[in-house]
Amino acid sequence: EAFLETCDSGGWCRSSVADRLDKWVRAAESERLRKLEQWNAFHMASEDRDSRRMCRSLASREERCSGQIRALVARWWARESRRRVKEQEREARRDARSYEQDRRGAAARAAVERRAAAGEAA
Repeated sequence: EAFLETCDSGGWCRSSVADRLDKWVRAAESERLRKLEQWNAFHMASEDRDSRRMCRSLASREERCSGQIRALVARWWARESRRRVKEQEREARRDARSYEQDRRGAAARAAVERRAAAGEAA
Protein backbone atom coordinates (compact mmCIF):
# COMPACT_ATOMS: atom_id res chain seq x y z
CA GLU A 1 0.00 0.00 0.00
CA ALA A 2 2.87 2.34 0.83
CA PHE A 3 4.40 1.57 -2.58
CA LEU A 4 1.14 2.48 -4.30
CA GLU A 5 0.93 5.72 -2.28
CA THR A 6 4.44 6.63 -3.35
CA CYS A 7 3.73 5.86 -7.02
CA ASP A 8 0.47 7.84 -6.86
CA SER A 9 2.23 10.85 -5.36
CA GLY A 10 4.89 10.53 -8.08
CA GLY A 11 2.22 11.01 -10.75
CA TRP A 12 1.71 7.42 -11.87
CA CYS A 13 -1.67 5.88 -12.36
CA ARG A 14 -2.42 4.01 -9.14
CA SER A 15 -4.66 1.35 -10.78
CA SER A 16 -2.17 0.48 -13.56
CA VAL A 17 0.68 0.22 -11.06
CA ALA A 18 -1.53 -1.97 -8.82
CA ASP A 19 -2.40 -4.20 -11.81
CA ARG A 20 1.27 -4.59 -12.77
CA LEU A 21 2.21 -5.25 -9.15
CA ASP A 22 -0.49 -7.95 -8.84
CA LYS A 23 0.74 -9.50 -12.10
CA TRP A 24 4.32 -9.65 -10.78
CA VAL A 25 3.18 -11.10 -7.46
CA ARG A 26 1.15 -13.82 -9.21
CA ALA A 27 4.05 -14.58 -11.57
CA ALA A 28 6.48 -14.87 -8.66
CA GLU A 29 4.10 -16.93 -6.52
CA SER A 30 4.99 -20.30 -8.07
CA GLU A 31 8.70 -19.56 -7.71
CA ARG A 32 8.16 -18.42 -4.11
CA LEU A 33 6.26 -21.63 -3.33
CA ARG A 34 8.96 -23.72 -4.99
CA LYS A 35 11.67 -22.00 -2.93
CA LEU A 36 9.63 -22.45 0.24
CA GLU A 37 9.16 -26.16 -0.46
CA GLN A 38 12.86 -26.49 -1.23
CA TRP A 39 13.74 -24.77 2.04
CA ASN A 40 11.31 -27.01 3.96
CA ALA A 41 12.66 -30.16 2.30
CA PHE A 42 16.25 -29.16 3.11
CA HIS A 43 15.48 -28.47 6.76
CA MET A 44 13.34 -31.60 7.17
CA ALA A 45 16.19 -33.67 5.70
CA SER A 46 18.59 -31.97 8.08
CA GLU A 47 16.33 -32.79 11.03
CA ASP A 48 16.05 -36.39 9.83
CA ARG A 49 19.84 -36.67 9.60
CA ASP A 50 20.20 -35.26 13.09
CA SER A 51 17.58 -37.66 14.40
CA ARG A 52 19.24 -40.66 12.73
CA ARG A 53 22.61 -39.54 14.07
CA MET A 54 21.18 -39.46 17.59
CA CYS A 55 19.66 -42.91 17.17
CA ARG A 56 22.90 -44.21 15.68
CA SER A 57 24.91 -42.91 18.60
CA LEU A 58 22.61 -44.74 21.01
CA ALA A 59 22.49 -47.94 18.96
CA SER A 60 26.09 -47.77 17.80
CA ARG A 61 27.46 -48.85 21.18
CA GLU A 62 25.38 -52.03 21.03
CA GLU A 63 26.32 -52.57 17.39
CA ARG A 64 30.01 -52.04 18.14
CA CYS A 65 29.88 -54.48 21.05
CA SER A 66 28.03 -57.12 19.07
CA GLY A 67 30.41 -56.58 16.13
CA GLN A 68 33.40 -57.03 18.42
CA ILE A 69 31.86 -60.19 19.86
CA ARG A 70 31.25 -61.57 16.37
CA ALA A 71 34.85 -60.76 15.41
CA LEU A 72 36.18 -62.48 18.55
CA VAL A 73 34.07 -65.57 17.92
CA ALA A 74 35.25 -65.69 14.29
CA ARG A 75 38.89 -65.43 15.39
CA TRP A 76 38.33 -68.12 18.01
CA TRP A 77 36.78 -70.45 15.40
CA ALA A 78 39.69 -69.81 13.03
CA ARG A 79 42.24 -70.60 15.75
CA GLU A 80 40.29 -73.66 16.82
CA SER A 81 40.15 -74.99 13.26
CA ARG A 82 43.90 -74.36 12.80
CA ARG A 83 44.55 -76.19 16.09
CA ARG A 84 42.43 -79.15 14.92
CA VAL A 85 44.25 -79.28 11.58
CA LYS A 86 47.64 -79.28 13.34
CA GLU A 87 46.46 -82.03 15.70
CA GLN A 88 45.28 -84.12 12.74
CA GLU A 89 48.62 -83.58 10.99
CA ARG A 90 50.50 -84.67 14.13
CA GLU A 91 48.31 -87.75 14.40
CA ALA A 92 48.89 -88.58 10.73
CA ARG A 93 52.69 -88.27 11.19
CA ARG A 94 52.50 -90.41 14.32
CA ASP A 95 50.49 -93.05 12.43
CA ALA A 96 52.95 -92.93 9.50
CA ARG A 97 55.92 -93.41 11.86
CA SER A 98 54.14 -96.24 13.62
CA TYR A 99 53.32 -97.88 10.27
CA GLU A 100 56.94 -97.48 9.11
CA GLN A 101 58.24 -98.96 12.36
CA ASP A 102 55.81 -101.87 12.08
CA ARG A 103 56.85 -102.45 8.46
CA ARG A 104 60.57 -102.35 9.32
CA GLY A 105 60.00 -104.61 12.28
CA ALA A 106 58.11 -107.11 10.13
CA ALA A 107 60.84 -106.96 7.47
CA ALA A 108 63.54 -107.51 10.11
CA ARG A 109 61.64 -110.47 11.60
CA ALA A 110 61.18 -111.93 8.14
CA ALA A 111 64.92 -111.56 7.44
CA VAL A 112 65.76 -113.26 10.75
CA GLU A 113 63.35 -116.09 9.96
CA ARG A 114 64.87 -116.51 6.46
CA ARG A 115 68.38 -116.65 7.91
CA ALA A 116 67.24 -119.10 10.51
CA ALA A 117 65.52 -121.22 7.88
CA ALA A 118 68.61 -121.00 5.64
CA GLY A 119 70.82 -122.03 8.57
CA GLU A 120 68.64 -125.02 9.35
CA ALA A 121 68.55 -126.09 5.75
CA ALA A 122 72.32 -126.08 5.49
